[in-house]
Amino acid sequence: MQPDSYKQYISSLAILFVSLFVGLPIWWKTTEVYRSPLPYEEIRHLAQEQVPRTITLRISLLVIGEKDDSAATIIISELSQRLRVRQVSHGGLQLEIKFATDVLRLSPGDRNLIRQAKQSNSTNDFLHWANSLLSSSHGHYIILVDHRDGKEPTAYVGCHRVALVEGRRDDPSTVAMVKSVVESVYGDPQPLQRVLSNIGQLHEKVDADNMRQMKASQGYQISFTLINPNPAELEASWDIEAATEEILLPFLQHPGVASLGNFTVSSQVFFYTDVKFQASPGVSQNGSQSFRVFTTQLPVMISSVESKLGSQVSQLPSINFLVYLPRKAEHPLFIVDPGDAKSPREGFLVPQWGGVVIYNAHPEPVLGAGHTSLSVKMGRLMPVFIEQLAALLGVPLKVPTIAGVEFSSSNVGVTDWQLDLLLTAKLVEGVSMATSSLISLVELLDKVKNMVIRDRIRDEVVSSVGDIQQCHRNLKEGNISSAYWNARSAVLSSEAAFFDPSILALLYFPDDQKYAIYIPLFLPISIPIVLSSLTTLKWVIRLLKPEKAKSE
Repeated sequence: MQPDSYKQYISSLAILFVSLFVGLPIWWKTTEVYRSPLPYEEIRHLAQEQVPRTITLRISLLVIGEKDDSAATIIISELSQRLRVRQVSHGGLQLEIKFATDVLRLSPGDRNLIRQAKQSNSTNDFLHWANSLLSSSHGHYIILVDHRDGKEPTAYVGCHRVALVEGRRDDPSTVAMVKSVVESVYGDPQPLQRVLSNIGQLHEKVDADNMRQMKASQGYQISFTLINPNPAELEASWDIEAATEEILLPFLQHPGVASLGNFTVSSQVFFYTDVKFQASPGVSQNGSQSFRVFTTQLPVMISSVESKLGSQVSQLPSINFLVYLPRKAEHPLFIVDPGDAKSPREGFLVPQWGGVVIYNAHPEPVLGAGHTSLSVKMGRLMPVFIEQLAALLGVPLKVPTIAGVEFSSSNVGVTDWQLDLLLTAKLVEGVSMATSSLISLVELLDKVKNMVIRDRIRDEVVSSVGDIQQCHRNLKEGNISSAYWNARSAVLSSEAAFFDPSILALLYFPDDQKYAIYIPLFLPISIPIVLSSLTTLKWVIRLLKPEKAKSE
């Protein structure tokens, strides 16, 4: 054998060795997809509890005028026996509302203050004062019992989280009244029932109250628009800034409303804007001439101005409120249903969009001018818009009808306990949303094996899982306020992980496209190596045959 041929075969073997045991592992390692470990087992366990199983409400009771807790202890003992766990279910989804009762412990000085305040103040003022003295919170409610002889028990539910029940403390009907307030007001299951219905019927008919609600978001852009179709005949003005400061901001700054998201407010005025609907003449309730527009024409009215509202300037969902000033030729103007023309109204709510109010007023003539002036009374408009905004946010404004129970109204348009019902429902919805996002993420990662899982995605997933688990624990312990923020944080973290740009499946090549990339790269290199390896293998076989023949 020639030395050159020997060196050639040895070189081929060396190239094959380096390619298989050095080059191939280096290529495999350098092209390996980085997948940070995720808590798959914990996520699959959460999938079995798509909604929290238990929500615990804490009820504290105090008997006014008593020096010790003996009377309150008796009432609490009987109340605990009467209160039952409330089951809320829909399809395969189910949760329980439990009540944890205890006696409110106060010092003798505070007991005396409460007794004196009850005697010297009206019921509404007393309940407001008691709320500032006593520590109540979301999920923790206080019942004050005041002894009263000779009458059926009555109850007064304050606008915060304190209620007053007046009746004989040794009368079973007093305990029954306390039970009614606890179960029908503070523990109202209807908002939770609607949430479970929505979660379980994603592709079915949804409850009307939920259809009108805005989608959950980190914030909302509220826009007020005054539409004056003919400023040549009507000079209108509105003090929207003062109305926002005095009426709207107290509602938006309420802790329960503020926890729904960040709100930004803007306003604008449209002149010569053509609102496309046909007003037809009619007769108002007092017999005078009026004009009317049917509800079937309202979508046309919204469509004609929606493109001009400028809602696209904000990334937040927009809530639009319109004030329309009718022309003189169509004044006064009312909205009527085709089947109920006898019930005209001036405003209407647009689900998941906003609201519209037709402002009918008698303008005052301007001396020396050919047109009239009008000052829009915001004290008349803003309460309507706050009611519409509350409905869009999902606040349950309807109060239950209970015999012998009176409800205090709130200066900001919504009570604390009503917002508690909303936030508890949002909490359950948030846990379901976060869990669904995590499950979808895991299914996506299992399907696309070569998808990169970066550390920031792992951190968001771990944070979301931890928040959901902590939310379940807080709900069982009655810390509903903390549980709400856990659920909100879990939703934000799960959405940040699921919508991370690096895990979009469209950014990754299917297997056939990867082969189309790698084959032109490796084929020209691999063919010479394979051919030389075959030649070298034949040489090795020939080299071993003479040795074998000699041994025989």
